[in-house]
Amino acid sequence: MIITAMTPGSIVSVKLMSGEEVVGSFVKQDDKGVTLRKPLLAAMTQQGPTLAPFMYTVDVMETSQELTLNSTGVVAVTTTFKPFADAYTQATSGIAPASAMPGLVK
Repeated sequence: MIITAMTPGSIVSVKLMSGEEVVGSFVKQDDKGVTLRKPLLAAMTQQGPTLAPFMYTVDVMETSQELTLNSTGVVAVTTTFKPFADAYTQATSGIAPASAMPGLVK
C-alpha cells in the first residue's frame, strides 16, 4: 500500500484491490483502514468521468456519515487531481470552486 500524509478534510482518491476508485473527504488513516466522509465512486461513462454513490443503500451525503475502507483492500491513497477534486466539492456541497469558473481567476 502506498501511504501519503493527508490532512483531515482534504479530498483524496483511494484505489481498491477490486479496481474501484473512491473519492472522499479524508478523515483518518490507521491500521484498520482509510476513513472518508461522503465517499463517491469515480466511474467512467460515455460522456467522460463522473461521480456516483459508492454504496447505494447508505446516505453517504449525510454530513456525519463516515465510511472506513479496510486496509487489506486498499492499494493506494493520494491527493485527488485538482479538477476532479473541484468536481467532487461541487457535487457534495453545491459550491463551485473559483477555479471552476472561467474568467474569474487568472
